[in-house]
Amino acid sequence: MSTINVRKIFSGQLPPLGTTVVEWHNPPADTVLSFYANALPYFTTPPDHSAGTASVQIGKVTHINTVDHPNHVNKWDVTIEVINAGSAKISFDLFMSWVTPSVT
Repeated sequence: MSTINVRKIFSGQLPPLGTTVVEWHNPPADTVLSFYANALPYFTTPPDHSAGTASVQIGKVTHINTVDHPNHVNKWDVTIEVINAGSAKISFDLFMSWVTPSVT
């Protein structure tokens, strides 16, 4: 049976309508990659009596393969665009998931 793996790869903050690009070096090769961002309202005071809304979206995901033929080395990188889709500052966590096929 295959295994679904999940790893938090970045945490950050974005201003209203802000965008950032996260780089991840050497992601798992030869498998499907998926990215998910979890938006969190940004509070400057303890949130015990606060309320807020946060929305985040994933923009472009780019896979870069650098090949060094003389040394038989491949290097993989992924860039993930994260966009604050709302009108307030947010915090966010970015996750990567992938499938590890079963070995038979």
